[in-house]
Amino acid sequence: MRCSSSPPSSSCASRWSLPRQRDEASAPHRAATRPRGSRAGSCRGEAPSGAPAMSDSVAGEGLRIAWKSDVGTQREGNEDVVVCEPELGLFAVIDGVGGEVAGERGAAEAAEILRRRLRREEGSTERQVREAVALANNRLYELSEDDPSLRGMSCVLTVALLRAQEIVVGHVGDTRLYLIDQDGMQKVTSDHSPVGQMEELGELSEAEAMRHPRRNEIFRDVGSAWREPDDADFLEIYRRDFPGQVAMLICSDGLTDQVGTAKILEVVRRCAGHPGVAVDELVRLANEAGGKDNVSLVLVEGEDFAAEVLYSERGADELGDTRRLQTGDAHAARQAGSEGARLAVAGASVGDPGPPAPRRSAAAATHGPRGSGDRPAALRGAAAARTSRIRTVAGVAALAALLLLGWLLLGKPGAPPAVERAADRVTRRIGLGPAWTLEVGPGRGYETIGAALADALGGDTVLVDDGTYRERLELRSGVSVRARNPRAVVLETAAESSADDGAAVLAERVRNARLEGISIAVSGEAASGAAGSDAGLPVALRLIDARVELSDLEISGSTDAAIEALGADDSIIVRSYLRDHRGACVRIAPRATTEVLENLFVRCGQDGSQPAIDAREAIGAVVRGNDFRDNRVALWAGLRPLEELQLVNDFDLDPDQQVVSGPPLREPTPPATDGAATGAGAGGGGGSGGGSD
Repeated sequence: MRCSSSPPSSSCASRWSLPRQRDEASAPHRAATRPRGSRAGSCRGEAPSGAPAMSDSVAGEGLRIAWKSDVGTQREGNEDVVVCEPELGLFAVIDGVGGEVAGERGAAEAAEILRRRLRREEGSTERQVREAVALANNRLYELSEDDPSLRGMSCVLTVALLRAQEIVVGHVGDTRLYLIDQDGMQKVTSDHSPVGQMEELGELSEAEAMRHPRRNEIFRDVGSAWREPDDADFLEIYRRDFPGQVAMLICSDGLTDQVGTAKILEVVRRCAGHPGVAVDELVRLANEAGGKDNVSLVLVEGEDFAAEVLYSERGADELGDTRRLQTGDAHAARQAGSEGARLAVAGASVGDPGPPAPRRSAAAATHGPRGSGDRPAALRGAAAARTSRIRTVAGVAALAALLLLGWLLLGKPGAPPAVERAADRVTRRIGLGPAWTLEVGPGRGYETIGAALADALGGDTVLVDDGTYRERLELRSGVSVRARNPRAVVLETAAESSADDGAAVLAERVRNARLEGISIAVSGEAASGAAGSDAGLPVALRLIDARVELSDLEISGSTDAAIEALGADDSIIVRSYLRDHRGACVRIAPRATTEVLENLFVRCGQDGSQPAIDAREAIGAVVRGNDFRDNRVALWAGLRPLEELQLVNDFDLDPDQQVVSGPPLREPTPPATDGAATGAGAGGGGGSGGGSD
């Protein structure tokens, strides 16, 4: 399959920063005649080195996906890793930096961290990507700091998370992501390299950039310094629509330094419907052009990409209305669970794992055998898909009509917005709408955090403006509550009576929720931590059989425990500041497996009877990387080895006050939660009003 290249084109713009040299020369080279290892497959993770390519595999719901990673002709080892997990909607190409040993290790470590974090669908899609890349970065940084043989280890990467018909892309370095449709090929990511910047600004042509002596320099990477998810000069995030007519290509510079974009576009379009053939052809072209680097790529074809290419090549007059039948129907059918969607996008070769038959003509490749009817098999599937879509939309419309009828019969003013909100919620509950960001603050959509929580569904984020909010909250599964500016949001609560045993924040049997960047303080004298004051709530944050992530919190003033983990709690408390509490900062019940990581504990247990952390019989709890300052006793451990906990935490106390065995613990019975937290009711008066002071 030989074709001549047409003139390349590329345009974009980005920022400039200090470059860093990629160590291309550090990897051993070898003769081009030596056997070359490659990894290729059908998107089920990584395959062993040397595995044969698997072409034309159908993976995911209506998607055709193939990937390959080849060592090239001049490298001894492969420092690239492809991550391809359609069930997660996760696709990435990672290119190791730092020499053969460090580069391979760095890419592999980063890939594993990405998988582990993105399997937990906590927070918004963008937040998941930001945290995954930051965690991978910090893992590589720690490894390189601890092991001199890995000094300089880092990587560059592009990761895409596919949700419905949208992709969220995280990008660092000079790997690339392209979107391809009937109009051409769009480069989505911007190269973090001097040569890439000059090419994007029009100062170099693509051909000049491919030959430039500084093409291997980069000025951003993953792993050379400690990073936070929101660092401005680290990770770039892109959001793009991904309708069925589009294909996505993620690749390393081993491809784009050897093969021009026009040639890449020509190969992908010519092989539309057979991504395995396309990736094999692109790797072959890169190696024939010199193969100086590892070559890795993953190609994801949307459900109607092949049909769209066919339509644009053959023309509407010849194919008639077939395009309208295919385009867009498969996605709707997928939402309704219709098997017709897979048929609609995969055509007659669904399930065929081998290479395609020789391509005869565009029409022959689309239509079925004689006697199968006037329409191709793919289009018959599309018709079934369209029927499912119509039924789904009709159901939503019928529900909205019933709500509107109820309003008319009851004659209540102001109901149409409620009808609209109800219809939106129904649409989102059946998976046809995107996750929302619900904003809280003066002039925003909600005045209280509780009101936003009441409207939130799994996957949504409640984003809170700076200010003081006097209310109690009940977290909801799958919902993140996040301060727009960390710790500039204060949740202020006070006990309503001496018998009030409630909590400022409650998470009972809540899964995959998140609370981030919030300050929780009691009002009155207890806020200062004054011993003997009884004005505060006994517990600031109560977890009961929950799995939530609490990060970057500041909690002060509780009378009994800042955070209480009861039952079989499996939450994470990380990078938070807990100070000035009469009782314990964290109390963990025996059956809980709560993790307490990298927090600062100051002046806890001021009444003299409790430590900063009470984990007396919580054998499954993890307490690591914490800093204890000005506490009378840091940690009651009980069943845990005391020496182990002393080694993995930091104390300013004498050894006999650091980690001690506390008195026997009888797990408390969780208090009744009726009225303990307002949850949805918080928006209607769970305190003395919401908003900012």
